Amino acid sequence: MSQFEKTAVTVPATGDTDVAVIPNVDKKLLCMHVGVVTQALDNFDVLGRAHAGAALQDFTPANWASLTAGQRVRFASGNLAAQAAGSAGYFEMDVEGLVEVVVRASAASDSAAVTPRWSLT
Repeated sequence: MSQFEKTAVTVPATGDTDVAVIPNVDKKLLCMHVGVVTQALDNFDVLGRAHAGAALQDFTPANWASLTAGQRVRFASGNLAAQAAGSAGYFEMDVEGLVEVVVRASAASDSAAVTPRWSLT
C-alpha cells in the first residue's frame, strides 16, 4: 500500500481546481480523504485516463450520496460536491487499468482550503 498527503490546496469559486493528480501503476483501489475548511464545496469531480496519451474521462457519480453498483466510485461518505466547511469527506474508487486519476473541486463562494490524503492498494 502507498499512502500520500498533500498540503492544503486553495480552491476558488471560479471553477474547478486540481486538488490531486495521482499517478497509478498496477494499483486497484484508491481510498481518498479530503478535509475542507474556510468554505463549503459546490463541486467535486473525479477523472481518470487509461494511458498517458488519452483524454481524461469523467467518472464522477451523478449523485455522490446515492451510488449505483458497478460504477468506478464504490463508496462515498456523502455528497462530496456539497462538502461543508470544517468537515471531511471520503471515497473509494476502482482504479484498475487507469494510469492517472485527477480530483477537482470548487468552492461555493470565495475560496476553500482542501487537504487531500489518499492510499493506493
